[in-house]
Amino acid sequence: MSVSALALVFGAGEAFAQAAPAGQGVEATTLDAVIVTGSKTRRRDADSVGQLTSITEEDLQRAAVASVGELLQKLPSAGVSYNSNGTQGTSYGGSSISLRYLANTDGAADRTLVLVDGHRWVDGVGARGIRDFVDLNTVPIGMIGSMEVLQDGASAIYGADAIAGVVNLKTKRNLDGFQVESKYGVSSRGDGESFSLQTNWGKKFERGSVFVSLSYVNEDPVETKDRDLTQVSLTAGPNNLSAAPSSPRGLYILPGFSTAASPLTQNVGVTTATGIGSYHRASLPDDYYNTMAQGIYAVGPSERYGIFARVDQDLTDHVKLTLDVLWNRRSSQQIFSPTNLSIGGTSGTYRGFAIAANQQYNPFGVGFAANQAWNIQIFTTPVGYRISNQQVDTYRVSGELAGDVDLFSRNWNWSLFGSAAQNQMKFSSPGGIDLEHLALGLSAPSVCAAQAGCVPINIFGQMTPQQAAYINSTARETNQTKLYDLTFDVNGELMQLPGGPLAMAFGFEWRKNVGEDHPDPYVNTVSTGTGALPLPATTATTTNVMRTPTANGSYDVKEAFLEFTAPILADLPMVKKLELDVATRYSDYNTAGSKLTSKVGLGYRPVDGVLFRGTWSQGFRAPSLIELYTGSRQSNLAGSNTDPCNGGAAAHPNLPGCAGVPSTYNQSSYNGGLLPLTVSGNGKLDPETAKTLSYGVALQPAFAPGLSLTLDGYEVTIKNAISTPSVANALQLCAVQAGDFCSALTRDGSTGQVLNFASSFMNLNQIKTAGYDVAVRYRRNTDIGLIEGSVQGTRLQKFDVTSPNPAGGDPIITHAVGTSTGGTTPATARATYPRWKGLASLRWSNDDWAVMWRGRYIGSTKDGAAPALPTTPVKGDRVKAVTYQDLQLEKAFEKVRANVTVGVNNLFDTQPPLSYANAPINFDIYTYDVMGRYYYVRFGKSF
Repeated sequence: MSVSALALVFGAGEAFAQAAPAGQGVEATTLDAVIVTGSKTRRRDADSVGQLTSITEEDLQRAAVASVGELLQKLPSAGVSYNSNGTQGTSYGGSSISLRYLANTDGAADRTLVLVDGHRWVDGVGARGIRDFVDLNTVPIGMIGSMEVLQDGASAIYGADAIAGVVNLKTKRNLDGFQVESKYGVSSRGDGESFSLQTNWGKKFERGSVFVSLSYVNEDPVETKDRDLTQVSLTAGPNNLSAAPSSPRGLYILPGFSTAASPLTQNVGVTTATGIGSYHRASLPDDYYNTMAQGIYAVGPSERYGIFARVDQDLTDHVKLTLDVLWNRRSSQQIFSPTNLSIGGTSGTYRGFAIAANQQYNPFGVGFAANQAWNIQIFTTPVGYRISNQQVDTYRVSGELAGDVDLFSRNWNWSLFGSAAQNQMKFSSPGGIDLEHLALGLSAPSVCAAQAGCVPINIFGQMTPQQAAYINSTARETNQTKLYDLTFDVNGELMQLPGGPLAMAFGFEWRKNVGEDHPDPYVNTVSTGTGALPLPATTATTTNVMRTPTANGSYDVKEAFLEFTAPILADLPMVKKLELDVATRYSDYNTAGSKLTSKVGLGYRPVDGVLFRGTWSQGFRAPSLIELYTGSRQSNLAGSNTDPCNGGAAAHPNLPGCAGVPSTYNQSSYNGGLLPLTVSGNGKLDPETAKTLSYGVALQPAFAPGLSLTLDGYEVTIKNAISTPSVANALQLCAVQAGDFCSALTRDGSTGQVLNFASSFMNLNQIKTAGYDVAVRYRRNTDIGLIEGSVQGTRLQKFDVTSPNPAGGDPIITHAVGTSTGGTTPATARATYPRWKGLASLRWSNDDWAVMWRGRYIGSTKDGAAPALPTTPVKGDRVKAVTYQDLQLEKAFEKVRANVTVGVNNLFDTQPPLSYANAPINFDIYTYDVMGRYYYVRFGKSF
């Protein structure tokens, strides 16, 4: 009774056929023993391994998706998973799956293992460093024939990372002929166009076969300006601010002319300033500017090419050789607002600048020295948007020798598998500012003229294209991950037990993971501070993200595993079948030491149509390459309303950590409201450990043919969870305790702006989660056709994160369930934990026609706090529940072996619910769809 969650929703009809109770008109068949996800032994009953989701090739076709991640992320149990939503998201074109919400709230530390044909896939790569999860967009969807998802701990079976569960993508097999499938889609607003094409060719020979798959996907963006909810940040709109923000007309804080409380800004229409008359005092609402901190894309573009080829050959009657090769290319892009430049002498983000009195465009007649407290903030619109471009190439080769041999009068199967894979990224990011060129362009005419190519910069007015080109900086970097894997395993039957044969599997595995990171050498250096250059030696060369490169690190692991499947009893009164599964795995890492993990599972069928099942397992996750070796890496966190010192010392006289912060300070006015963060690795991390308990019942009542019901519960506890300290806690502790509690926080002394929060990975937390999964499915043939209906839901009962209290005393327990903030107060997370998520479908089919309705429900959650302004919030303190509904019509043309599907996703154009905690994009990009109503047509044909 394997619960096929996505198969239910996308209309699978065979998920329960193998276990149909007697009396339902299903012809008795003898099933071949197979290896299913969650076990290394061969078995005829896949259901007792745990809650296993099976998605067939037919299900994939009906889903009409362009990526594996797009399908898996609809699982009710899926948590923070990377997708194409949001420029400010950190996916950089990647896609991931996190089961049971057990990735961190930023999507890192994914505790879900992804396999392809039962073997590991190479880690992803990303802008500004490698990743520690499998990028599903590096797996061409055309080669995938089916999928299995085990929502249970499986470290004893597969090793590290399988704490939340396992996703196994299975490539297509046994194709003899040619298949083509294409899909075109577009939103009701005319944007977000997508086109995909998949072609597969296979040929069977007497002793072998050949298979080749080609995939192409092109997805166009949706811009934030084209969706009402993403046009302006909920926390940085004109009614949220107490002072005018920076803009393309600038904010000028110049000694003798203006102050931080009353800065100057250019008059509208000024190109070249001629004196103080070219400016006025910046004020609201006249000088409001939408800083577009939410980015330009609500959904980012992506283009992917993939080719996969496999050759099978029987070398003898008992030995088969399989070779396969893959190449995939992903090109993706994100666009951000122009650089919000902030320079000054002893103030601003970038300091040590000086502007000569006789600089060509200085209208004030006096100079501004490097040791003076002056500051200019301006959006460098003439330079253009900040753009991030990624090109990711994935290469993989693998080979397997597999066979069988008779030992001790029994047949045993063996396999020797080896693979080598690599992900390589090329990253470019134009639109930054070259600070060295800017400093030269602001210097005296004689200094600038003496430097080859120097162009005087009009920072007091509007720059010309030539000036913008001179200070434009493009960062270029590369990084790559590699995986080498060698596995030998054996499985067979030892002896006969009362309930059937005792199955056994054992084997050995060796893996090596490698990460290399090569940041832009110019971006990641500081100014020389010598010669004609007026900048001090501590100033960065550009505004592009500066970071220490990830150490070119690696780790390797040696493992041995053993599993027994014991059918203890069978065909007795009230014991139709009783089966015990025991597994253990020993892992020895050169970085994290050794660990033994075990698993015990029990399946009990008292009668046909009733199954009780349960498992207890240990799990662990070794520190990833990024957690071990990451250099100092800059990032930004959402949560513009989270700084307790907003409003300054005057508004918070009882918070000593806010002393000296001016009353005009509001984090929303700086860095687009985002909190700057620097994260670094930790080579002394210990492995995470986990314990999982799962239990459930599956029913197929004989009195209701076609009806299936399942109820499963789970409890997971993770100790030594690797994470970074909560920024929310750090800000609060600094404000309340001051002193050493502010050591990780750097503020601008004159404006109060948070310039940086320093953090590193630590074995910091304990995570406890628990919940229930329920599924009901009904399938019945009637006079008018086949009717299939299903409802599936996940109840998240608990998700608690316990972390040490930096102030001493009791640990801090964060309760995430029912929140859109991961439970943090103040809110800094983009993570939604609804108590209920659900899927439902209803499908009718008759001969060549079929119609299907699908629904997806995401429950309400408690939002983060509303901003201080406006005093009357624009929404309540809840993130509303939403339901997405889809409609699909299918037509098969059997004579020509073709089929056509037309459909509408999000039939009622439901938009994501507004969320303060997810400003500036205003919705949780990991949970909700912002595309809106979407039309598509799919065509498939076989030859």
